[in-house]
Amino acid sequence: MLKRSPLPYSFGPFMAVPSGNNADSVFSGGFRSTRRRVLFLISFAAAAIFVLLAASLESGAVRLADRGTAEIVSGFRAPLLTSVMFFVTNLGAAAAVGLLSLVAVTVLIKNGRLFDALFLAAAVFLSLASGEFLKEALAVARPPFSLIPAAGGSFPSGHTLAIASFALPAALIFWRSGASRPMKIFTVAAAGAAIFAVAVSRLYLGVHWLSDVAGSFLLAVFWTAVLAAVWQSLVKKPETSSINH
Repeated sequence: MLKRSPLPYSFGPFMAVPSGNNADSVFSGGFRSTRRRVLFLISFAAAAIFVLLAASLESGAVRLADRGTAEIVSGFRAPLLTSVMFFVTNLGAAAAVGLLSLVAVTVLIKNGRLFDALFLAAAVFLSLASGEFLKEALAVARPPFSLIPAAGGSFPSGHTLAIASFALPAALIFWRSGASRPMKIFTVAAAGAAIFAVAVSRLYLGVHWLSDVAGSFLLAVFWTAVLAAVWQSLVKKPETSSINH
């Protein structure tokens, strides 16, 4: 009897874990089912809050929060800080995120992580596509005091959505890699910092309201969570098989 050893890793978001006895427990049906439910719950919550926010854009509470935040942020404007914000905001530009995504997808594919590559590409594409559709459909007016020209609707923020749609799934993939825990924590923190920095830069430059960047983050969370849950369903646990002679 010749036993075929299980694959060393099974890839996909939340999926890259060592094989063997530990993998059997991690991939157990109950555990995976619970994790999928949590991911779907997160996606549902993000979608519900996003819809509620989009429906309340003209409400007094949202307008008050938007204008109040804009006034506070504009009070910090200074020549040096403005230059920094110009640089930071470009991290969320479509060209920059597209290049980052291309590099990440290429590296993942070269390392045999096709499911992770597809997950990342799908998250970025669907987030940006839905964001552009909503911009045109809702046609929310931008703030009247921007420091840079900006075209199109204000809600949701395209730059914030772009960086979030890349950083969230990328951090999720890295968290399930074989890296050390401190490195995982650092990477997740860096992803969060990048999203926050770009969001603040959009507020500082006066091209978006607070509700715009909040909506972008919720939309990115929705696509990341729902795609991760779907990938969990598609990627199967590697099974040990035997060949009898």
